[in-house]
Amino acid sequence: MEQFNCYYSIQYTHYFTPYDIFSIMHYDLWAFSKKLKRTANTKTIKLRPEFMNLTADVEEIIGKTYRMSDTDKLMVNTLYGCIGM
Repeated sequence: MEQFNCYYSIQYTHYFTPYDIFSIMHYDLWAFSKKLKRTANTKTIKLRPEFMNLTADVEEIIGKTYRMSDTDKLMVNTLYGCIGM
């Protein structure tokens, strides 16, 4: 599954925005897990160290966003040369 390949920061562009764990493009932390029970051991996506202090409530939200975050909007506007959000 290519979408799960590990990429280094030089291989992708953030458009000068911080990493956005609430992006509409972010997978659920248990995406494609074979186990039904959601535990730390069944996670298929591991968070970067700076996000390791998230509460369980916040972890449940990641990957379940149904609207673009402000960072998503900024990145799309930057990509297409638009000004403003």
